[in-house]
Amino acid sequence: MVSLVAFTIGAVLCAVSHNFALMLCGRVFQGLGAGGFNVMTEVLLTDLLPLVERGRWFGALGAAWAVGSACGPVIGGAVTQLSSWRWIFWLNLPFVGIALLILPVLLRLRTVSGSLSKLHDIDYTGALLFLSSLSAMLIPLTWGGVVYDWDSWHTIVPLVLGTLGLLGFVVYEKHHTSKQFIPLVIFHNTSSSLNYFGAFVLGMLLWTLLYYLPLYYEVAKGYTMVMSGVALFPETFTTAPAGIVATVLISAWKKYRWALWLGWTLATVGLGLLRLLEVDTSVVKFIFLNLTVGVGAGILYPAIPLAIQASCPLEIMPMSVTMISTARNLGRTAGVALEGSIVQNRIKYHLQQVPNLAPMATEYSKEASTLLNVVKSMRDDANRTSLKVAYARSLTDVWMFLCGVAGLVLISSLFVKSYSMDRELYTRQPLEDDRQHLTQDSNISLDQRVHDR
Repeated sequence: MVSLVAFTIGAVLCAVSHNFALMLCGRVFQGLGAGGFNVMTEVLLTDLLPLVERGRWFGALGAAWAVGSACGPVIGGAVTQLSSWRWIFWLNLPFVGIALLILPVLLRLRTVSGSLSKLHDIDYTGALLFLSSLSAMLIPLTWGGVVYDWDSWHTIVPLVLGTLGLLGFVVYEKHHTSKQFIPLVIFHNTSSSLNYFGAFVLGMLLWTLLYYLPLYYEVAKGYTMVMSGVALFPETFTTAPAGIVATVLISAWKKYRWALWLGWTLATVGLGLLRLLEVDTSVVKFIFLNLTVGVGAGILYPAIPLAIQASCPLEIMPMSVTMISTARNLGRTAGVALEGSIVQNRIKYHLQQVPNLAPMATEYSKEASTLLNVVKSMRDDANRTSLKVAYARSLTDVWMFLCGVAGLVLISSLFVKSYSMDRELYTRQPLEDDRQHLTQDSNISLDQRVHDR
C-alpha cells in the first residue's frame, strides 16, 4: 500500500511539473513505489504458495509485465502525439486507484507483531555505501568517450572509487554488521549466485531491447512513436506465451534446468540475429529476426526465480526473492548506461568516417533523441541516409555485446545444480489449502543449511 501511494504521489508530481527539479522529484517517488510493489508481488507469492505451485503465478506475473510492455509504448506514443505528455502520468492513476481499493479486500494477511524499533535494525551505513558506490560506477559509464575521454580523470576516478566502494561494502557487510543490507549468505550457494548473475543480465537484455529498439525504428526506419511501439510486438507478444508455457512445463516436470538452457540458447541466438537489422530491413524480416530473443526472454523470466528458490534455504526465501528483483533492476540500470555509452561512441566513430558529417560527430553522438530530431529535420539526401546508417550500425555493436554476455551466462548455466521443487512452505502467512506444506523453525543454523545445499 505504501508503495502504491508513493507511486501515485510521483505520478501527480510529474504530471503537474513545470521544471526539471519537480519532474526529478516525481520520478524518484515513482521509482520508490515501483521498486516496492515489483518486489512485494514476488515476495507475496513466495510467502503464500509452495514452490511447486508458484510456477504458474510467476508466469502470470511475467505475462502481465509483457502485456504492459507491449501496450505501454503504443499508448504512450499515441498520447504524446495526440495530446500532452502529461497524460502519460495521469493515466496511471485509475489503475493505481483500483489496486488501492481491492488490495485490502482480497489480500487478507495475519497480523504480525512489530514496532518502530525495528527501524534501528536497518543497515543504513551499508545501504549508503552500496548505493553511492554503485552510482559512482554508473555515472562515468554514461559519459565515457562522449562527454569525457575514457582516459580522463573525470571517468577514471569515479570508476575506481565506485569499485573500491563496492569492495568496501562487501568487507563491511561481512565483518562489521549483523543486520546486513544485502545478506551475503544468499550468495554462498553457487547455483543461486550463477542465477543472480543471469537475472542481472536478463534485466540488462530486456531493458536494452525496450529502450533501443524503438529508437532504431524511429531513427533508422522513420516510424512514428506509435508504430515503433507496434514494431516491438514480436518481442512483447512472444514473451508472455513463452513464459506461461515454460512455467506449466516446469511445474509438471518439476525440473527447471532445461528452461535455463533453452532460454539462454534462444536469447544468445536471437541477439546474434539482431545484428542483421539494417536501415533497409523489410518488415517481414525484422519481425522474424525479433521472435527468437522474445521467446528466450519469456522462458527465462519465470525460470530464473524458480531456480533460485529451489536452491536457497527456506529461512531466507523472501530475501532471496527480493534479490532477484534487485539484480534485474541493477541490470536494467547498468545496461541502459553501458549500452548508451557503446551507442554514443560508435555513432561518433561512424559519423567521423563521413566527410560532411565529421565536424558534427561529437554533437550528434551525445544523445540519441537529439539525433532523432536532426534526422527528422533533414531533407531526404545522402547526409540523412548516412545518419540513419550510423545509428543502425552502432546498435549492431550493442547486440553483439549482449550476445556475448548472454553466451557467457549460457555457459555458466551448465553448472547450475538440480534441486527438488517439492519443498515445504516456510511462512507465517499460509493459505488455508497449504497448511500441510508448513515447516517450523529448526535448530540447524542458517549458514549450515546454506553450505549443506
